[in-house]
Amino acid sequence: YDLIEKDAGGKRILPKAEKEIDAFRQKLGRNPAFERGLYTRDPLSGKITDFCTIIKFKNVQDQDPIVRETMDVINSHHGLDITPSGVPVVNIWMNNYMHEDLYKNVPLVLLVVVIVFYFNFRSVRGVILPLATLSMAEMWTLGLMGYVGCKITSLGVSLPSLMIAVGSSYSIHILNQYYSDFDMITKTVKRAGLQNSMFHITLTVLLAGLTTFIAFMTLASSQVSAVREWGIFSAIGVMFAVFISCGLIPACLATLPHKMPSLFLRKNQITIVDRIITLLTKGAILHYRKVLVVVFILLVVSIIGLFRISVETDFLSYFKENDDVRVN
Repeated sequence: YDLIEKDAGGKRILPKAEKEIDAFRQKLGRNPAFERGLYTRDPLSGKITDFCTIIKFKNVQDQDPIVRETMDVINSHHGLDITPSGVPVVNIWMNNYMHEDLYKNVPLVLLVVVIVFYFNFRSVRGVILPLATLSMAEMWTLGLMGYVGCKITSLGVSLPSLMIAVGSSYSIHILNQYYSDFDMITKTVKRAGLQNSMFHITLTVLLAGLTTFIAFMTLASSQVSAVREWGIFSAIGVMFAVFISCGLIPACLATLPHKMPSLFLRKNQITIVDRIITLLTKGAILHYRKVLVVVFILLVVSIIGLFRISVETDFLSYFKENDDVRVN
């Protein structure tokens, strides 16, 4: 029999009066398969306390608008305890979280990168030029994704932050080389000296970018489309960052006045970074046996840890245990 009877037009007749609801409760109680599926009981009294309404979409390609409207209706009834759940609802929460992450993480990563640029170069151009490079590489990558119709997935939401983190190193290499060769460029013709300096570092940057590109492109063989797209566009974004850094920064340096920033680190000035590098260098050379022993121990520990890695594909495990999505 039908759990809920239908009228002549085929529409279900929902119970409204108290008698009809009691009769409906009795129907539900006859089949134990309905318990904890369509209703729940109070563990102490045994009475039915909550009902479940299952909504099925037929021939609806884009469920997002109607699910959002349904959730708005649910949230408008403040006197009722209504809990939305199901795959379409989880997708809505996931999309909302991804938007929040994009608006929160990208500015935070940019702020950290700007601080690193400033303390490293102590000049306006040392902040603006790398930042412009990162911004262009970011826009090129996301713009390409938009043109080919790729969407930002739960994995792809990390792409903008990843591009900023990875792409910043190429700009730092080029500007570091420029300031390292500052005296040489000063003694020669500016553009000729700049060309020699950039030729020295550009090959290193290109090789570093190429290895990163190949590493990301290996994910193109993945059978999971989200992983495949993430790997491909990460690889493309890295090469964008390399080419823009090797082209834009030297071109701007050739145009800008050739001068050492007033706050820039002088030759004889010892910085915290210099002390750390000196300490690491001396430690690696003078105590090389200890270094090799420590590296070997860490390698053994890491190999043991490799066999303890487990693969987790439960979508709800992506959320915290007390998150509304997981609780629902």
